[in-house]
Amino acid sequence: ILLEQRIDILHAHIFTAALWGRFAARRAGTRVVIQHEHSTHTLDAWWRTALDRVFCRWSTRIVAVSEDLRQRFLQAGYPQEKLLLIRNGIRTERYATEADASGARQRLGLSAEAAVVAIVGSLEPRKDHRMFFHALARAATQVQRPLVALIVGHGPLRQELEQAAKSIEGVACRFLGQLTDVRDALWASDLYVSSSITEGTSLAMLEAMAAGVPVVATAVG
Repeated sequence: ILLEQRIDILHAHIFTAALWGRFAARRAGTRVVIQHEHSTHTLDAWWRTALDRVFCRWSTRIVAVSEDLRQRFLQAGYPQEKLLLIRNGIRTERYATEADASGARQRLGLSAEAAVVAIVGSLEPRKDHRMFFHALARAATQVQRPLVALIVGHGPLRQELEQAAKSIEGVACRFLGQLTDVRDALWASDLYVSSSITEGTSLAMLEAMAAGVPVVATAVG
């Protein structure tokens, strides 16, 4: 594709795409390769970091989505001149305008009395929904209202997490699957949670903030 379409710039996201993308770019003569890092995934295994450091010389720039992430790559020995900070951002007005909490709850079949917590992300290990479930179980013993968790996203752990959710006493967990529009889930919520073990800057968290939902997040960058 790079050869056929005479591509000038290859934009590769995270370790695997960057690894093979750089080889393809060199073979095709594509002169500019942008390596985009969204989390510490590349740095979380020594062999990924070692491989990537060898071949990052073929990356024109390495984009980090937060200053914390840029510093982590610097500490891992990546060349400072290649590292570029471009913070994640969203169009906030899409989430802030026409916010309708009561309407969103009606559309999702939620009562006005419920305490609603939302989490948005792929159902995979690095999002650590298990820790989210542990927190829900503790919260259920203290919250005096019916507690509902809206779990948005799809992934390889869905079936396993659905089974685990059934054992959380006092919490109704609703798996909404992959949504193209998460605004109702956010507008209907009293709280948003990010339980990830690695993030650069979570776009879903920014969307929750833009929707005016308080956020509780793990300290992962």
